[in-house]
Amino acid sequence: MKKLNIYKKNNGFECEHQGYKLCLQLPDTGNSDSEDIDFVDRDKMYANVYNRAFNNSYTGKEDGTMNEHNYNSSVNQKVISQLVRNEVGECVSCLISELVREAEHFPDYVDELYGAYDGLPDYQEAAQADGWEQAKNGVFYNNPGKDVEINDTAEDWQELCDDENIDASEYCSDIFEHWTVSCFMADDLETHGHKVIRDFFDFSAVWCRPTTGQGISSDHIMGAIAETMEILEGQKNHNHWI
Repeated sequence: MKKLNIYKKNNGFECEHQGYKLCLQLPDTGNSDSEDIDFVDRDKMYANVYNRAFNNSYTGKEDGTMNEHNYNSSVNQKVISQLVRNEVGECVSCLISELVREAEHFPDYVDELYGAYDGLPDYQEAAQADGWEQAKNGVFYNNPGKDVEINDTAEDWQELCDDENIDASEYCSDIFEHWTVSCFMADDLETHGHKVIRDFFDFSAVWCRPTTGQGISSDHIMGAIAETMEILEGQKNHNHWI
């Protein structure tokens, strides 16, 4: 664990970590001492300074703001919808339901069938419930305050849970639908923590979808995959995609 030092300086706060500094000037509230600030508000300030510091080092912006993409914009929805049309096939939810009822007749697939509605642990949700967050540069942090806990060795949420002994078994997602997907999409879905059943009967990959009641292009995961591919508006591959 490493510590991020955040301390009051003049009418603001300064944080320092691994040689990087960021000063945040606060509005003049008439308080000259950080102890006069409400405890909850002060904690939020510390967390804000921390986020801005690391987000600034990630984006290179002087004001510490992040580059974020609106997945629901009209342009990006066209991009995401095209991605879905290209890589997502048919809904096989009814087929899976019927096969599960007859699972004993398909010994080669019995494990996959009995587990078709069991989601994977949501390591991010488990870690966040334990107070952990992730800065834009990938570093995990906890306890926003004067001494922030840092984990800069974990490469993902699952590894963070392993490092910090966080039990994620109670944070498994529910599965509502099943869709055939391309191997390319299956790889990306798994990378983003979604469950995929591989080589299932005549299907190369079946996505266990943890959402329902909306078009797939509206699922956050599809926007995240499109962003990873850098095909959203303003990203380098956008013009090639459209």
